[in-house]
Amino acid sequence: MKNIIRFQMQSQILMQTVEDDKAFYFYTRIGCPTGQKAHSMQEFAEMLKRVEPASVVFHSSRGDFEKWIIMLHDKTLASQFASARKQNLTPLELKNKLVRLVDQRVRRLLE
Repeated sequence: MKNIIRFQMQSQILMQTVEDDKAFYFYTRIGCPTGQKAHSMQEFAEMLKRVEPASVVFHSSRGDFEKWIIMLHDKTLASQFASARKQNLTPLELKNKLVRLVDQRVRRLLE
């Protein structure tokens, strides 16, 4: 019973919506925003599908995704993103892998 309650609480925390000052803003490089932002893990999953691979490479190489995901208290997904970053993937392969990881995590949390 404790594990179920703990998982439900974790799901609520991870699926929270944050204000603009804590949202994830996508860029292709410093000073070049894409105009897309995410206020929740679900929005992040959708935006990640829409952004160009160059944006994914930019943020991944800086560890931006992991930092934002940790801010949402999801160390598991952050660790998975860090592992993907260290693989020798093309920009499109990296984007697709990260999309799969976040989609799987969102689905699990919504079960």
